Amino acid sequence: MGLASAPSTKDAVQWARHVSQALFFAFFVLLVVGTVCSFTAGWISIVEPLGGLQVLFANMANVNLRILLRVLSGIAIFTIVAILFGKAWCAWACPVGSVVELAEYAFSRAKLMGHARRKGRAVSSEPRLNKNVKHGVLGGVLGSAVLSRNPAWCSLCPIGTICRGTAAGGLIAAAETFIVGSVVASSLYERRAFCRFLCPVSSLLTFISKLNVFFKPVVKRDSCKECGLCERICPEGIPLHKEKDLAECTKCLLCYSKCPYGGVTFKALGQSGISKKALVPSIIALAFFIMVIPISNLYLAQKEVSLSVTPASFTIASGGNVTLTAFLSSDGVAVPDRDIVWWASEGLFDKSEGYVVRYMAPSTSENKTVKITASFYGDEEYKGATATIVGNVISFKQEPTTTSIVPQSFVVKPGGNVTLKVVVLPHGAPVELVEWRLEGPGFLSSDVNGSATYFAPKEVEEEVQVRISALFRGNARYLPSVGYAVGKVSLEVTAPPKPYELFGRYYALRFSRMAVKDGLIEGPVSVGNLSLVRIRGAEAVVFNLSMPDLGLAASEGVLRDLEVYASSVKGIVDGKPMELDGSKKVRISGNIEISDGEVLAAVLSCKSLDAKQLYLAGKYVGGQEPYVPAVVTAAEVALAKNYAMGAPESYGELVKKVMRLTSGQVEADSFSIVIPAGYHLNRSSKEYGYKAGLVLNSTRLTGENMTMYAIYYKITVQIARYVGPLGFYFIKATGEENVGSVVWHFWASWGIGGGYCHRVLDVEVHAVLFKLDKASFTDVRLISFSG
Repeated sequence: MGLASAPSTKDAVQWARHVSQALFFAFFVLLVVGTVCSFTAGWISIVEPLGGLQVLFANMANVNLRILLRVLSGIAIFTIVAILFGKAWCAWACPVGSVVELAEYAFSRAKLMGHARRKGRAVSSEPRLNKNVKHGVLGGVLGSAVLSRNPAWCSLCPIGTICRGTAAGGLIAAAETFIVGSVVASSLYERRAFCRFLCPVSSLLTFISKLNVFFKPVVKRDSCKECGLCERICPEGIPLHKEKDLAECTKCLLCYSKCPYGGVTFKALGQSGISKKALVPSIIALAFFIMVIPISNLYLAQKEVSLSVTPASFTIASGGNVTLTAFLSSDGVAVPDRDIVWWASEGLFDKSEGYVVRYMAPSTSENKTVKITASFYGDEEYKGATATIVGNVISFKQEPTTTSIVPQSFVVKPGGNVTLKVVVLPHGAPVELVEWRLEGPGFLSSDVNGSATYFAPKEVEEEVQVRISALFRGNARYLPSVGYAVGKVSLEVTAPPKPYELFGRYYALRFSRMAVKDGLIEGPVSVGNLSLVRIRGAEAVVFNLSMPDLGLAASEGVLRDLEVYASSVKGIVDGKPMELDGSKKVRISGNIEISDGEVLAAVLSCKSLDAKQLYLAGKYVGGQEPYVPAVVTAAEVALAKNYAMGAPESYGELVKKVMRLTSGQVEADSFSIVIPAGYHLNRSSKEYGYKAGLVLNSTRLTGENMTMYAIYYKITVQIARYVGPLGFYFIKATGEENVGSVVWHFWASWGIGGGYCHRVLDVEVHAVLFKLDKASFTDVRLISFSG
């Protein structure tokens, strides 16, 4: 059966083709912003074959059946269409082909291409370039994917460039306009120069189209005059009246529509009398790719899981704690190494993610019921699951407290300052409930960690006295109490110089055991107006380290060339309790081991820090932005070993509002972590603000198996490190933005990840979770700022 040859039908065919081009162009440019290489429709994934092959070649070092099936199922739809209709993509759907065809029409109307026709030369009969060049380009594209371990061609591909046009800006937009302009301008040199001689997608479709025996143009020998018009108007320059290999045919139907003699028709099965030898390979290929789709979906389908929590219920006292364990399984087999996220209606966790957590109940004056939820949000292999348990929190009688200020008296010169620390007994009473008050001249700056700094007036005519009070407000568990300190501003005091700039705040370092080699603990050491304890050591091995002010924990740490200035040091040494502060004279040297220790530090520094199971979580505060993030910055970051980036993802109460970044290896220069005070973020305008609280600085970080959840990120990316710098891309986004529209490489949104190919500069990430299996820091300094 062939197409009718009525003039109205011929015109309708071309109108239908142009409508198809316009619809596909609008779809790709306006709806599929960022990439045309891959998208998902329901349970069917569609991937352009060249993009899929690049991913496969880029991941050759760690390819597995899952990646292979994902690529094959992705390219199946595209390949099936190519087997049935050949290179119809080029004439009916390709946005580049549409732009070039429209431009050539404009060129011809402006008589910019007419010189060749006026000289009587068939534009397509004697091409100036060899069509085999595009096959070489295809080989180069796949080779670059192997070398860079990245689908590098996607950065230059004119198809993707046109699609990114609505999303790009600045220098990127200028560079991409140049790429498209060059493709269009090449048509002035030779008709469809890029499509015919350089396009690797066209090359790949040509190879697939050799299996195409369906829907081909057929010459009517009784009507054909062999005038050569079909060859002159064919975009591929095919001499239809004498050519048998039609693998280059784009099914544009121009030969059918323009032949004045009605000498061309199209048949569903190509030439009549086609041999079974030619038909069998096409049928086999069709059957293979048709079967790949359901087989891949069955194999790649997410498995059902069940999630349970033990204990299934609990009863604890107000302010108490209990250990909760999550068990994730599929078909009765445990599923390890997944992210289990915890949430509680009231109370806190020692960490918000993990299989085992410690829940800390709220302090309450009445009995309460709390609901705790453990969630696994699912991944490529497993579906998500949720488990909920209920616990009872029992109130009890309030305990009396005693509040005191250290030092209880002080003398300071005009314009000087002194740092005071509050002590609330019994230990465990929350010092963040303390309110500081000043009676007298000057002003007082305080923080939530039990410290305050008094700043004396700069000008006084005579000695003046001040009184400072610390009021512990109490809560459901503890009764209120108050402590006092008395000071005077004296003209005769000369304050010693400050060797360190301290900022009036201490942070706690807690550990189960610390072994210090060639150590020295001495005090009191005068630092400015402070009397502190100093800890030094050639090497300190610390187990179960936690720093609650940072939200940081590590199972083990090794600190070299350690120096700490602390207001107090507590622990057990040689089986005896030890409690040191700046008011007691002490000197301990040699190899020192402290168990169940706590150090209230003002400054910590070390030459290097190696940590295992490093975990940093943002503080939960509730509200619209329920977590105060850690602001992680670095001058330059390199990611390697199967890194992947996805958004929007979920974390705790932030459902589809965070970006998730994972990497098998990370390296960062000029690395820092800031724990902010007074943090706020406007997600719509991408504006934020905060004051520095605690700051950890390091000249270099290297780590393994990183996972990060972020509510905001701002980076500069240099693409394709191994194939030359192709450009810088400036990215600023919040976690709810789809990563495919922010980072437009289809492999990032596709989730396979890549190798060591990107250079990431000027990094700023606001992370609610940051963890590493192993981490090594160089030149570490941890300091604090009063808000």
